[in-house]
Amino acid sequence: MVRVLLALGAVVVLSAPSPSTGSGVPEELRRTAQELREAKGGQAVRVAVEGQVELSPGNVREGVRQIVDAQKDRTLVVDLTGSPESGQAGALLALLANERVVPSKRVLNSLQGHNEALKVVPLCGVAAHKTLCESLLKGDVKLEPGKGKPLAWFTRDAASASGKGVDGMRSVVLGKRRPPPDDSARPDTADILLIALTALLGLVALAVFKTRRPVAVPATTGRPLPPGFLLSGAPTPADRPSPALTGRPRLAVVRRPSDGPVRTAVVRTCLRPQGYVEFDGWLHRATWAEASLSPPGPGARVDVVGPESGRLEAFAPGGPGHAGDRARGSTPP
Repeated sequence: MVRVLLALGAVVVLSAPSPSTGSGVPEELRRTAQELREAKGGQAVRVAVEGQVELSPGNVREGVRQIVDAQKDRTLVVDLTGSPESGQAGALLALLANERVVPSKRVLNSLQGHNEALKVVPLCGVAAHKTLCESLLKGDVKLEPGKGKPLAWFTRDAASASGKGVDGMRSVVLGKRRPPPDDSARPDTADILLIALTALLGLVALAVFKTRRPVAVPATTGRPLPPGFLLSGAPTPADRPSPALTGRPRLAVVRRPSDGPVRTAVVRTCLRPQGYVEFDGWLHRATWAEASLSPPGPGARVDVVGPESGRLEAFAPGGPGHAGDRARGSTPP
């Protein structure tokens, strides 16, 4: 019984797929090997690395072996024009290629951790390129023409690299090229300053508009308002009757009125002793100067004396501000 179990276990172990049989090969290496196998003898396969292409999870050593076996009489051309950095997959394919399209100042990204895979790469066994392979196991390598030229990789285009037209190649595209930044859509310094100035002028215009626009205020609210606010739709003295001033006639000390013209105004807030009166459609602050009479309430008519901008004094109609002063002890009509 024990022998039977051991035999069954051996069969299972032997039938299990080995990591070197091709299972779990990174997708980038698998696609390249497949294109090489399907290509005709003597045909070129172009692999365009668009963007920084990293290696997918899988058996990298086996993927490299498949590409080496599939090359034979086929030409592998790796084009790194589409990205300033290759990524690990791009760097490994560039080492495996027969010919390469590498513009100047391209970067081969580090292949650190893939020591076993690089042992299969034919290029890394050549003395002239051994230093490059060892450098890629430590970090990134920037290729620049005229500085040692570690590889004779600098060709004009894919067609000149393969010796055939691009139409005669099988093509594989790895990765996705990032679109270059659209510098035309970015505003320059002059545009930014113009936008800021326009916004500032707009704010100033809005502030001026808010301070000058008419403000509708009910005439009988009694709320004090700053001088100079125009009442939109406020009743004029002709729109509503003027009630008689309240209070009993008393003897008053006759005082000299302030200098300035005499105007008829309508009381908007009670003069106790200061309040607001309206004339010419504007509110003005005035002081009740008739100490012998009770202050008039909103809606009453008074005479105001004084300059347009400055201290105004309010009197009963026909008071000291008019020519031919009458007795101050009587109630105005």
